[in-house]
Amino acid sequence: MKKHLTNFFLNSAPFFIGLLPSVLAIPIYLNKLGTEGLGIYYLYLAVVGIGGSFDLGITQTIIKYLSQYQDKSQIFSSLLIGSSVMIISFANVIITVAAIFVYGILYLFGWDGLPEISIIFLFILGLLLQMWFNFFLSILKGNESFNRMATVELINKLIFTGLGIVLAIFFRDVKYVLVAHILSLCIQNIYLLKILKPYNYNFYSNNLKFQFFKNHLWAYSKWILVQNTVGFLNGNLDKFLVASTVNLSSLAVYNTANNLARLIPSFFSKGLGYLLPHVSKITDRERVRIFYIKYSYIFNIVLSFIYLFVVIGAPYFISIYLNDKEISDEVTLTFRFLVIASIFSATSLLSFNVFNAIGEVKTNTVIPFLSNVISLLCVLIGGLFWGFWGIVFARLNIILLSTLVRTITYNKIFGRKEYWIGLKLALPLIIMVLLFELYHFMA
Repeated sequence: MKKHLTNFFLNSAPFFIGLLPSVLAIPIYLNKLGTEGLGIYYLYLAVVGIGGSFDLGITQTIIKYLSQYQDKSQIFSSLLIGSSVMIISFANVIITVAAIFVYGILYLFGWDGLPEISIIFLFILGLLLQMWFNFFLSILKGNESFNRMATVELINKLIFTGLGIVLAIFFRDVKYVLVAHILSLCIQNIYLLKILKPYNYNFYSNNLKFQFFKNHLWAYSKWILVQNTVGFLNGNLDKFLVASTVNLSSLAVYNTANNLARLIPSFFSKGLGYLLPHVSKITDRERVRIFYIKYSYIFNIVLSFIYLFVVIGAPYFISIYLNDKEISDEVTLTFRFLVIASIFSATSLLSFNVFNAIGEVKTNTVIPFLSNVISLLCVLIGGLFWGFWGIVFARLNIILLSTLVRTITYNKIFGRKEYWIGLKLALPLIIMVLLFELYHFMA
């Protein structure tokens, strides 16, 4: 237990420690950039997040196989890194060409609302650099260098947020905040280049690297690609819908509430990332099942008390945090419902990492994929027909879907027939949410 807690906190340290400057930045951005500028900033972060899909799932593939073969085969590890560098480089070229082509077509047809070319340039550059940053971090994770990884991510966040705040105050233009993120990525990527030296991947031909990727990595990474793509859409479609069906100012309100709500799953997503290399080394499937059940119960009980603490304290924090009564009231009401969706999305993080670690990436993709498609349709329908609040309430479908997915994946992967396991695991959290909403209704 002590080792698990240590790895968890080392893995989540950049998020946890770097949270303070990030939290301070939003009210400053709101004041200096306005709601529309803040909306563009949120869209930029959403676009940068696409990197997890465009890298063909290579980063999580590196974590899994590097942890397995680092001490067994130097050739395998070198080819793993070499083929990954080739794939990400190829993806960078495709993204750049596609972006130029699409922008040119829209410009020629005179599409209304086309952003200025400098904004598009910053969006694409940020995306490409983030893909390489994710690649370097995956090598550190695969080697279980959580201490070093925590330091790198923390420094990146501090540079980005600190410089972004300074530039926002002096220039009052969102473009300079985006430049701050790009500069921080450039500094870190240059620094991290040295971790590639031990692998001697340039010794092998590109044809050999491609064949290695095709024969050894693609069977795993293609499912990670699907996971990341659906996960990205599930986490960002609502933002694009708010921006397109309402306006950027409403996006600023929605995403401020959503970002606060997403702090919980984001924190645990970072922390639980250590499970992928850790569980990959466990060969006994029954031991994995017992591990999963034990820590799932603990995790859900912890989440239920975190939810209660957060939802009670949110109105007071948000009013002080934003220092604008009208916006604070809108954000608080939105947050009350989005935090329920976020806390239930966090319940799947432990199973996601554990099942991927034991190689059940297909089952761990197909079943959640169907769930996410249903969730996306609910959000899409809610946004198109009922606008802002249609999107907010559509997000609550995850309460049912997450419980069903955990039940189905658990029974399929471990060959069990425990049809109420998902509900049993989620019961502490469900009871806590119902009790709070009942209290709020009667108050």
